[in-house]
Amino acid sequence: MATLAWFLIVPKHKAQYASLMSDTDQITALQERLAHTTRQAEDLSEVVADQAKRLDLLEKRVASLLALARETSAQGEGSAQFGDQPPPHW
Repeated sequence: MATLAWFLIVPKHKAQYASLMSDTDQITALQERLAHTTRQAEDLSEVVADQAKRLDLLEKRVASLLALARETSAQGEGSAQFGDQPPPHW
């Protein structure tokens, strides 16, 4: 899991030293920040892909449970209420 990178929380006293850095040092610092940002984006992409797989699985499970509950309800063996049916007291 990705952690918050150091460059996202830059103290103000360090920001003032950026003008004292040489061009090469500034480019190197930017390259490091880019590498960390790229890694975070890749990590977050993996997390999103994993969550999408889990969501698909859960949606399939819910659909099968609803189908099972409807079958049971149609057989008169339960009293499950669904969103498309009014409650019995109506």
